[in-house]
Amino acid sequence: MPFLSVSSYRLSFSISDCAVSLGVGFVVSLYQLTSSPHLYQAYFPIPTLYQLRLTLAFYGVFQLFSSILIFLIVSLFLSYMDISCSNMPFSYQSFFRFINQTVAQPVLTYVVMVSLLSTFAFSIQWLYMSITTHIWEEFMKAHLREIESMRQLCWLQSALMVICAISVSLVSLIRLLHLPYDAFTPIVIFFILTLSAVICGVFVCGYFLSFCNSKGALTSLFVSLISSICMLYLFTSHNHLSELRNDCATDMGKNITVQLRSFNMEKMVLMASYLPVQSHPIVAFVITVFVCPVVSFFTGGQDQMSLDWNLVVIPCSESLTSQSTFHKRPFIESESFRYAQHTAGPGLLRYQR
Repeated sequence: MPFLSVSSYRLSFSISDCAVSLGVGFVVSLYQLTSSPHLYQAYFPIPTLYQLRLTLAFYGVFQLFSSILIFLIVSLFLSYMDISCSNMPFSYQSFFRFINQTVAQPVLTYVVMVSLLSTFAFSIQWLYMSITTHIWEEFMKAHLREIESMRQLCWLQSALMVICAISVSLVSLIRLLHLPYDAFTPIVIFFILTLSAVICGVFVCGYFLSFCNSKGALTSLFVSLISSICMLYLFTSHNHLSELRNDCATDMGKNITVQLRSFNMEKMVLMASYLPVQSHPIVAFVITVFVCPVVSFFTGGQDQMSLDWNLVVIPCSESLTSQSTFHKRPFIESESFRYAQHTAGPGLLRYQR
């Protein structure tokens, strides 16, 4: 068998395989992290809700700049693909060629490529860890506190094994039956991203706006979900489901421009139906962030003017060192100190005689 050069080597990727592999890898990593009772007891008491808030605030700055970087790179890459669309498909190889033409040095090309892919992976893993920690702290930890650690560990490992087995079995079943999942995978992926954007919007309002209450969070959650389902229905009813391949053909329906000279509900529905599915997570996030504070403000939140300034990292550098705006009282002013002044300890009883 002759030796194949690097240029003749081809790999085919699909979004569904990558997404399932990422999910299975996350589940397996969490399973290995909690495989030992000692690691389990050492890991899960650490990420409290307050530490998660500071982590979100600290990494939020990095997330902001990385998101701007991602949007710029995606825009440049799409313009590059428009020029080279006649002979290049959407793949990692075309993205590598784009980086290779942008960066002159070959070593820097590999460094930039690995850095960008690491940034993408970090963004998704950061979202997964935030959601997992929040669900554990708010819902599961309170119910499992009365159960011993070994039973908690068994329940957690069993759940992770079931999720991993279902994911692998589902992908294997789709492969064996040769189901046309490529036509529906983009819709499913962006619907999951839309749900993640809605949950992320509720998290942002709850962490950065202290006056948001449960009514505002639930209202924004339902409004965002209903809006996302309506936009998805309009998109699927007015557009053909495209497969995950680039055949250099542009859908004519996506290039239709609707002129709104006067307010017309029919035109608004038509405009919403031609919104690309890539914009649905952004629209859902904006709706959630807008509805939650408004509803919380009019339903009597905890304090309409309150804001945890520890979450603002750049103007308040003390957020990385101080525990909270509500500082603890010194031990001298506490009830424990007063009780200790009037109550003799065991070692002082023999000196009071």
